[in-house]
Amino acid sequence: MAMSMTKIRGFLAGVVAIIVLVLFAAFATSVMGMDVPGLSAIADALGMPKGE
Repeated sequence: MAMSMTKIRGFLAGVVAIIVLVLFAAFATSVMGMDVPGLSAIADALGMPKGE
């Protein structure tokens, strides 16, 4: 069964939205100086600044 382009675009939009939210959360926790294990690892890998 073939998927329509509308469903594919919707799925890709959802994936991109989740990625953007995770990156924003990693940046926010990094700037605030919080140590959230998963998000801190992402922030370190991307070289985001650490808060004080």
